[in-house]
Amino acid sequence: SRNPIPYHYGAEAKIADVSGENFILGLMTMTPVNIDEKYRNNYITVDPPALAVRLLDIRLALHDEFVADLAHVREENADIMKMACMSNLENAVKLDCDVVFSDENQEAPGTNEDGW
Repeated sequence: SRNPIPYHYGAEAKIADVSGENFILGLMTMTPVNIDEKYRNNYITVDPPALAVRLLDIRLALHDEFVADLAHVREENADIMKMACMSNLENAVKLDCDVVFSDENQEAPGTNEDGW
């Protein structure tokens, strides 16, 4: 496995790789098993290699869905940022401002009688 996932088995202190690749490879090497049902005189056959193939199919389908979903992330992020900026600008315009902007009867800061 290229990306092993170590797993600790508690008191035994055994470390095992539990990555999905190793699990699927393990299923591929197993033989079909008959499991007896408890309440009927019948059994169920479990075919690990067939399960592994099904898992690989599902894995591929998930890959395709993820790629399709993530194809437009850059544009979606830009749209979210634009909406947030516009909302912030709209909220800033709505704020009450206590600064007086008229020049009537007021001197500019730092001016003296000489106009400086």
